[in-house]
Amino acid sequence: MGVRVTREIRGARRRARILAAGAVVALLLVGLGARVLADYQWDRVVEYDTPYAFELEPGEETSPVVDQVIVFVVDGLRLDTARELPTFRDLGESGSFLVARTSESSLSYPGWTSLTTGSPPEISGVTTNWYEGPVRIDSLFDAASRARVGTAIAGSVGWRQLYGDVVDTMFTVDDEETAVADAPIGEAALRILAEEDPGLLLVHLPDTDRRGHESGVGRRYRAAARDADAIIARVVEAAGDDTAFVLTSDHGHIDAGGHGGPEEEVTRVPLVLAGDGLVPGARGEVAQADVAPAVAALLGIARPSHATGVLREALLDASDERRAEIVAVHEEVASRLYARANMVVGGSGASEAAFEGAREERLQHDILARLPIALAAVALAAVAVVLASLGLDSLAVLAGTSTFFAAWAGLFFGRGLTFSFSHFNTEDQVPAFLLARLIDVVIAGILASAVAGLVVGWRRRPRGFGAGVGAIAWAMLVIGFAVAVYLTIFGWGVTWRLPHLPSGFAQFLALIALFGLGVTAWLGGLVAHGVARLVASRRR
Repeated sequence: MGVRVTREIRGARRRARILAAGAVVALLLVGLGARVLADYQWDRVVEYDTPYAFELEPGEETSPVVDQVIVFVVDGLRLDTARELPTFRDLGESGSFLVARTSESSLSYPGWTSLTTGSPPEISGVTTNWYEGPVRIDSLFDAASRARVGTAIAGSVGWRQLYGDVVDTMFTVDDEETAVADAPIGEAALRILAEEDPGLLLVHLPDTDRRGHESGVGRRYRAAARDADAIIARVVEAAGDDTAFVLTSDHGHIDAGGHGGPEEEVTRVPLVLAGDGLVPGARGEVAQADVAPAVAALLGIARPSHATGVLREALLDASDERRAEIVAVHEEVASRLYARANMVVGGSGASEAAFEGAREERLQHDILARLPIALAAVALAAVAVVLASLGLDSLAVLAGTSTFFAAWAGLFFGRGLTFSFSHFNTEDQVPAFLLARLIDVVIAGILASAVAGLVVGWRRRPRGFGAGVGAIAWAMLVIGFAVAVYLTIFGWGVTWRLPHLPSGFAQFLALIALFGLGVTAWLGGLVAHGVARLVASRRR
């Protein structure tokens, strides 16, 4: 009888070991799959192949309101800082001082493109600063070229990539290799005005943004902003009387430096409209994409064909008849865009309202199509975790799982972090940031396993290793459920629309967590086993 019992115990232990080993392997595979999915989705956002970059018939030109428009883009300039600058303040008082809301993500390339095309990243395809190649949709520079209006850019080298093949005159500085870029850019702008006098001149001043990245929004940042403001004053003074001025920024900065996220200080930027051809006194908030239609109307060039920005015709210093003419032409261009865009999402109609309605219907259709797959995957995973947990100490597994989420959340939110790209103060910080989050996951997983082992040892229960692995498995199941919800709403890839970026960032970190837990589940089991044995031995 004793021999039989001993054999049964040995057999039970052998089965438990096999089950634990199988669970470790399964969690490892899940973790590796999560990492592959994270990389895939990151690439899909960065390399987003916009379906809206289709050819459109250019719109008609209209009677020009002014001979020249100069657009100043002070990179990284916050709204509160702009209100302190003399030129911004004075031109804002004599003209209009508005607030422009950026699109997501609040990075430089998307902001530049929105300002010059009137299109958000979902339309333009310029989603991040990792974008490669020229802008693929119609822009102010394309429209000016068709109208034989001279164009020029003085700014950082990124503009050459985006518009080097269409702009007549371009002076660029590699601001990453130059300690001070604004001064030579300002001198180049003055030279271009004197020698070529283009109808459309864009002056981009990058030093403020650079100081924000280097030391946050402090003394050096504000000094750079004042220097940029002084350069703008010189260019304004050198310009002709029949000139309209646009002073704005591509994005702001959080206090510590950094941008890209949804923070108010990042996404609300100054927009000053002053000079000839503009009605003064306007206030309020507009979209960053509204700048391009306004510039096009001022110069009389065609509205960029893919622009979704709204033409604020009340800002134009023109007769009612001319305003009506301009509005009619802009509405015709917009209707052609929305007619084609509606075809992309399976709708019909030629208005923004029809397009938004079709997008919502497409979204609901896609969610319903993905929901059964998501439910099946979650149910299958839940059944597997429940079956693998049979025979484990339930209290130990629950305590371990709860400890993981408490530790994981504490390590993340306790450092003041949020689901925002603004925490990447420079692009070089991305790998270090993600490595730090991976380390946080491992630390939280080890703590969870230790607590599970503590409970097992205190209660003198068997299978400490299994309890540690079980706690990690349940944590992964909960995280996997959150990932499944995201995938149900936004899908595996990025095809016809961009995801809500804070949600996408949270989901990306969740996939990193799955990876970290999956590849270290065996370590968690060993920790739980060791703690359980230690505690049990001391209770004898």
